[in-house]
Amino acid sequence: MRQIIDFNKDMQEKKLHNTFKFRCVKGCKECCSMNDVALYPFDIMQICQRLNITSHEFHQRYSRFWFDSKAKVLRCYLKTSPVCVFFDEGCKIYDSRPARCRLFPLGRMFNQDDTIQYYIPKEKCIGFDSKQKHTIQSWLDSCGIKEKDFMIKEWTQFIIEMKNNPKLPLTDKFFMMFFQKIFYDFDNDLHEVTQETKDQYNDLDKTDFIARMALQYKLASIYLYHNEDWKKFYEKMDKEMR
Repeated sequence: MRQIIDFNKDMQEKKLHNTFKFRCVKGCKECCSMNDVALYPFDIMQICQRLNITSHEFHQRYSRFWFDSKAKVLRCYLKTSPVCVFFDEGCKIYDSRPARCRLFPLGRMFNQDDTIQYYIPKEKCIGFDSKQKHTIQSWLDSCGIKEKDFMIKEWTQFIIEMKNNPKLPLTDKFFMMFFQKIFYDFDNDLHEVTQETKDQYNDLDKTDFIARMALQYKLASIYLYHNEDWKKFYEKMDKEMR
């Protein structure tokens, strides 16, 4: 069962200079239980690299997909019910943990005007009993998220532009299939659509997540923005195979 977060009810908005007290308690799994941990594509790339598995294997074991009707986008989440699949007396992938986990307890929302809102949950876990003080800015500086912010902002802008494009059938099953395969299940034959993209994909350093995301956006322009043509192609193939 998903937990729906109401930012107005459950969260307190903060500014970069505002302070809060927090320190993770060893062995605590409160934030690793039942909470939504939405994954960016590069989160999955990083975990796959850490575990030496394919994205297909990752999704078989560790993720679930859900179409967010409010945000109008397909989202990928870690399995966290009753507890995160990577928790075992601590995080088994701590150095490669997703961006959402790095930010905790801080939450943030990117707006269309390129501003960012920051939040702290009102329902506090035992980590808030600590005397260790942080500002929002110092927490951002220390949690290992700054080097990923470029990709996060680029991804957010891409999603906003996609949702604002009236020509894209966001709820169409073929569109969602392409979207999922391009950005989340990226070890598949869609990435071999042309010899050029196949060579580029094979030559990429698997730790160069910025370059790998750039290729995903290139493939998106080929598939997502020509969705009707590809839909007809797959429907024709499906009929011929029956």
